[in-house]
Amino acid sequence: MNVANYLIKQKNLLFTSIVIFSSSAIAFPVLAESSKLVESNSQHLSNKAADSLAQRVTQVTGVEIIQTENGLELVLETVAGSEQLVPLIIPEGNNLVIDILDATLALPVGDEFRESNPAPGINQISVVTTEDNSIRVTIEGESQTPSAEVIPSSQNLVLSVDSQGTTAQTEPDEEITITATRKEERTEDVPRSITVINQEQIEEQSRTSRDLADIISKTTPGVNPPTGSVRSLNVRGRPAQVLIDGIPVTSNISNDTLVRDLRAISPDAVERIEVIRGPSAVYGDGATGGVINIITKEAVEGETKLTTTLESNAALGDLQEDSIGTFFSQSVSTAEKGINFFGSFSTRNDGIYYDADGDRIPFQDSGTGEADVLQLAGTLGFELSENQDLQFSVTHNNEQYDYSIISDPSVDDLPLGATSARALDGGQDYIGTDSPQTITSTASLNYTHRKLLGNNQLDAQLFYRDFEADLAAFDGRVFDDPLEVNNINQLSDRWGGRLQLNTPIIEPLEVLWGVDYSKEGSEENTVLFDPEEFDNSNGRTLRAIEERTVYPRFDLENLGLFAQAEWDITPQWLLSGGLRYERIDVSAPDFIDELGGDITGGELDFDDVAFNAGLVFKATDNISLFTSFSQGFSIPAVSRIFRNAEDGFDLENDVDISQPQKVDNYELGIRGEWQKVQFSLAGFYNESELGTTLVTLDDARFATLVRAPQRNYGVEATLDYQIANTWQIGSSFTWQEGEDDQDEDGEFEALSSFDISPIKITAYVENETLPGWNNRLQLLYVSDRNRAVDDGTEFVETPIEGYTLVDLISSLELGAGTLSLGIDNLFDADYATIINQTESFANSFTFRGRGRSIRLGYQFDW
Repeated sequence: MNVANYLIKQKNLLFTSIVIFSSSAIAFPVLAESSKLVESNSQHLSNKAADSLAQRVTQVTGVEIIQTENGLELVLETVAGSEQLVPLIIPEGNNLVIDILDATLALPVGDEFRESNPAPGINQISVVTTEDNSIRVTIEGESQTPSAEVIPSSQNLVLSVDSQGTTAQTEPDEEITITATRKEERTEDVPRSITVINQEQIEEQSRTSRDLADIISKTTPGVNPPTGSVRSLNVRGRPAQVLIDGIPVTSNISNDTLVRDLRAISPDAVERIEVIRGPSAVYGDGATGGVINIITKEAVEGETKLTTTLESNAALGDLQEDSIGTFFSQSVSTAEKGINFFGSFSTRNDGIYYDADGDRIPFQDSGTGEADVLQLAGTLGFELSENQDLQFSVTHNNEQYDYSIISDPSVDDLPLGATSARALDGGQDYIGTDSPQTITSTASLNYTHRKLLGNNQLDAQLFYRDFEADLAAFDGRVFDDPLEVNNINQLSDRWGGRLQLNTPIIEPLEVLWGVDYSKEGSEENTVLFDPEEFDNSNGRTLRAIEERTVYPRFDLENLGLFAQAEWDITPQWLLSGGLRYERIDVSAPDFIDELGGDITGGELDFDDVAFNAGLVFKATDNISLFTSFSQGFSIPAVSRIFRNAEDGFDLENDVDISQPQKVDNYELGIRGEWQKVQFSLAGFYNESELGTTLVTLDDARFATLVRAPQRNYGVEATLDYQIANTWQIGSSFTWQEGEDDQDEDGEFEALSSFDISPIKITAYVENETLPGWNNRLQLLYVSDRNRAVDDGTEFVETPIEGYTLVDLISSLELGAGTLSLGIDNLFDADYATIINQTESFANSFTFRGRGRSIRLGYQFDW
């Protein structure tokens, strides 16, 4: 194949694909200029090839192969004074083809060169002259494509050939371990459904979104689709517990803060994310849906590295200036002589979000555009001895919102569903109080002793977490709220410690046991704004006139004792099981709430025991089956109980939280892993006798806690297939349902789509188009769901409408770093997220999803 024609063909394939996938609206200048540049260079090469007979042709007088540690060096010898040979390196299947224009072989013997088995992993190397006065070098790989790079030489062409080759994906046979079970384990040994999102995947998904909640949703079955806001993220229809390096950042304020918890750290500072799907009690209260464990980066011994990331993003349509956002990140890592340090600093500025029609999306709540974000993360570790480590870690997230648009209240004069939320120019001026913001900080001190009193491993941790959120102002008059125009301020802090010991009993049996303690304090206040000035300014002036207490600080103490055993019965059979005892104490003072209601506090205490047991059977070296029973528990959000309490409410007598919600989970699954194929399939069923649902009373301002039986069930599957060294495809499938019996008449009714998401399917195709150039297309499909509407349990009366989104992700190794391109919602689909559909109470609360947007970045190490 003529090299110039090959380049033209590759260019045409790429840009034709982009046009097909994104339509002519994606006329992004960078892509256009890149297209012109490739076409210009390709035409130049074609002219050069066509005129080569009239030019001086460089003669290759010798071919030499030199063995190296990773492969070999291939030397093409030329006559002194000849023009420098320029190779074009092209992978074709397991072969690496290198074309050299304007060159011919002039060997002492013969008109071609061939050598079989020159190095492990390489079957043959051939060097021949083609008809168009070019030389073609073919390096035939044994099981994968070799890689080659040019070594600078003043005369000869020297190629360093690596027989192991390169691939765009993590090797499938790489052993993956997790720590979300409180000790390091291989995923294949855990009798639960687990997803590990590694650093490479996080970096890849960050090219379309820098929200960890979006990254988890797009890569993990069982998790509801991206919410497009800071609203709830559920796992198997129930709340999950979020940890950062073992620090519980989830609070009792409400599971509405879960997505905010995931925004507490930049993806650039994350090494991996471990998601255990299904109830778990290993970390205590709050994990009825599962555990999301975020592991931050650490330095590599003997290596000092600085990494810089520069990025810009915008809505792709008319490319409105006010949609442009920026991102900058700088990290440093070093490890030397028993001391290691990793630090990350990042700033992000988000522009206005636009929908598929090119209309601005007015803010919903904090976290939906027009944010200035500062994020810090740091880890300092000391190797005290060969078996002892001490580590100090901190994270800080500060999000400030300065909105330049507001939601047009006049749309509520139209019939519900006649239109969606509409933006008006002009931001809001907060006078006498803070504008919307979210601030989260964590700190921990960790100590490990791997050989305490023999082979016992001791792990100890002290932690602290602080959270503050000032929410955007809300005009409650739409819902006859007596507070009229107001906003909410939430404060929460938590401190505690963990101590655990992993004790080998006999060769195949280990017991992990320990104690956890934490104390959390939470409070909420509301600021009332002058409604007359608000109306006179068309909703732009928010002058604070009064601050009231929604509920004062109440304390929540947790004490947990646990033991977990693992027994490798045989190399094929692995048995695990354990229990956890948890005591929970709640204390709150008496107070007058924001409506003047007299609320009586008090003290409550209760305890319970949660069990788990699991079995793994390794049927073959590649296939394992697992089954498990596990229990998780949580207490109702005391904050929501106080927030919705009527006058005269008594904590000790008017609410039934004498027991936590205990969820029994049953799971059966199979996993398979070969060199090129990996799959998993699991089914689950979980139930709880006591719920934590708040049901609205006749006066919509108040609600009562209903402890109704609930059951959730579903099926999850994943499949990944490495078609070739440079091609990979994959998909995941999630089907789940859930229902409860609020009137306890034996008739269960569907849970709202706020809790149970419709069918979710993801799929992707990824290709290493050229060495160092990777492209990925990924799809997210969400189906319709009308079951909750039919049962009258949906928050709105209209069925949930499904949608399909496609993203394009591309990265190119360029210079000292990597150039990246991400296009979110490639087809510019017009849709609304599931969460937004369930909360469309009024036209001004009917928000569309983001239209097509682009993110262009460059990352380099130095």
